Amino acid sequence: QRDVNLERQRAPGLSPRHADQHEFRVGRLKHERVKVPRGENLLEWAQQVMKHHCNRKSVLEVEFQGEEGTGLGPTLEFYALVAAELQRSDLGMWLCDDEPKLIEDEIDLGEGSKPIGYYVRRSTGLFPAPLPQESEVCDFVASYFWFLGVFLAKVLQDGRLVDLPLSNSFLQLLCHNKSISRDAGASSKSDDVMISSLMSEESDRDLVDKLANDGCWYDGILSQENLHEIDPIRYEFLKELQELVQQKQNIEQNDDLSSEEKLLQI
Repeated sequence: QRDVNLERQRAPGLSPRHADQHEFRVGRLKHERVKVPRGENLLEWAQQVMKHHCNRKSVLEVEFQGEEGTGLGPTLEFYALVAAELQRSDLGMWLCDDEPKLIEDEIDLGEGSKPIGYYVRRSTGLFPAPLPQESEVCDFVASYFWFLGVFLAKVLQDGRLVDLPLSNSFLQLLCHNKSISRDAGASSKSDDVMISSLMSEESDRDLVDKLANDGCWYDGILSQENLHEIDPIRYEFLKELQELVQQKQNIEQNDDLSSEEKLLQI
């Protein structure tokens, strides 16, 4: 900065704009304002707004019908209310196994106190609920996840903040973060043990091999440790089952035991 000032003093006829070649200006982003009503249909209104603005680069400003407030305040309130609506248990989006200590009292996420069980509350965060594929309920919930993606994209584009407690496992799926840790290898090995012990028919093995070779986009992203976060009860059951299978394998591979002794220990 000192050198620039000296150069300007030596050449007074040179304009500041030409003297500083690094100077540039950025145009102001266009703002678009919409009005939405409060009430039970806020989520449906938000879906229409985002569907209309999903391909626009302008900053979205929201006003509530019948209210005088404009600008940043109502806009942030709109985002907060929509984020709360997306946590409703009746939407069927999220795995819902509310812990007793989290649902003892009524909850207020900005829309007033709601009854127990109105919102999905999990200490490890929100994770998508398992749904039957090729069903009407799956298509219904998928439309809300499409809206969730558009909503979060607009939040990031406009530089807003929302309180939406997504689980780490769900964020891994969103980022397609492949697991390359040692746990992945251990998990694969334990799965092989499970398959070899439980699959007795050759046709069953062929079916499992086919499914493994086909693969899915989410293969290798989550591990059994993620299952501990998502569903602790099933994780503990699977862990105990794998330990039993491993014990069975050890007995079968023990050459010091006779066939009768192996059957007896198994």
